[in-house]
Amino acid sequence: MTAQPVLSVSNLRVQFRGSPVTVIDDISLTLHAGETLALVGESGCGKSITSLTLMGLQPDSARILQGEMQFDGRDLRTLSAGDYASLRGNQLAMIFQEPMTSLNPAFTLGDQLSEAVMRHRKVNRRTAMDTALAILQKVQIPAAEMRLKAYPHQLSGGMRQRVMIA
Repeated sequence: MTAQPVLSVSNLRVQFRGSPVTVIDDISLTLHAGETLALVGESGCGKSITSLTLMGLQPDSARILQGEMQFDGRDLRTLSAGDYASLRGNQLAMIFQEPMTSLNPAFTLGDQLSEAVMRHRKVNRRTAMDTALAILQKVQIPAAEMRLKAYPHQLSGGMRQRVMIA
């Protein structure tokens, strides 16, 4: 008997209001613990809107017409905004292709990473900064302690991508 999937999507269909086009048409996928899943396809085929929908970040104009989305046994379609916010970045995450659209240029990496840690782990700022440092080291950011004080524009694209993974 196989374990329950971590993520299960069945017959997902999404359309934008005011448009006759179905942007996601009958997508189904299953992901078990320890597996990796890649969404691959041409530009405009629905990879991003599929991912955004699973994360609860789809545009307001997107409407889920049908389908089921389960994460770790929870029905994602029934989550409140607060429940989704608690899940995102803690158990459910998405690494965007261009990290500069996700990192705030006005705040240091340490500020941004520690904020995420404090949001999900309910720890003080010092502990959150220590955790942020450990995470940067884990994704092999050189001079990680110094990078905590850096701003996103001071890093290469590859390093910004690793910060987003962190």
